[in-house]
Order: sequence, then structure tokens, then C-alpha cells
Amino acid sequence: DVIQLGRLQFQKINSPYDFPGLGIQEGEMLMNIHIPALGPLDIDACRESLRRAEELFVPMFGEFKAFFCHSWLLNPVYRRYLPPTSNIIRFQNLGTVIPFHNSLDRDALYRAFLNYHEDPFTSKPRSAMQRAVQQMILRGESLSAACMLIMR
Repeated sequence: DVIQLGRLQFQKINSPYDFPGLGIQEGEMLMNIHIPALGPLDIDACRESLRRAEELFVPMFGEFKAFFCHSWLLNPVYRRYLPPTSNIIRFQNLGTVIPFHNSLDRDALYRAFLNYHEDPFTSKPRSAMQRAVQQMILRGESLSAACMLIMR
């Protein structure tokens, strides 16, 4: 039930929350975006995946208002640490990011450091993302995930 279209994966879901400012009600059909760990988050490849998803899913499932994504990559705090040219920031700019506190702090640590068996407190960062995550944990900032809606 997960379909890979280029850089991103998609799945039909019901909205887990109300987003009144965006006109979306809990339970309404959305297309969930999963960002597989396949390397750089190339923004042009992401846009092409979204285009292909609309082309495929509207005839398949009917109209839907938005794409939904929930990920550690969407934490808006990264904007303070990553340049505007970062693919992560450019991905966030595709939609409306909605921050919320949750228990996915470990996901950011795992993806940025522990997956590579590195100590996030003492390792020398090898990327802008590692540098951002390390600075955030050293400053006591939340690594919580956020969600994003990309309206059609």
C-alpha cells in the first residue's frame, strides 16, 4: 500500500488531525508522503514525485486536498541552523510546516548520528545536518518531528 514514485513514497491515509486553518478535517483523505533514506533530498526530484502522485492518485482514489508528511526533517528549528539552499529547508518550503512536541526526538538522533554509530555529543559533524542536530542537543532544543501539508 506504499507506492514509490521517484524520490518519494506515497500512501493514502485519513488525516490524523484537524487543520482548521487549512480547511482539513480529521479523517479526511490525504496522500501521505514518506521520505525514504535514499540519499540527498533533491528538491527537483521531490517536485517531480509530487506531480506524478497527483497524476496517478486522483484517477485512482479521487480528489484529495493535500499531501501530508510527518518527519524529523520537518522540525522548523532547522531553519536557524541550515542555509536556505539546504534541500531540507527547500522541502519544508513546499508546504505549511506545523510543529508539535512528540516523542520522535530519537528519530533525529538515530538518523543523523546513531545509524552511523557515532556519539552525537562528541563526534565531529560530517554534514550540515549533523552540525545542526549536535548544536540543537547541546543547547537543549527539541528535536521533535513536525508535520507538513502541501496543498494541491
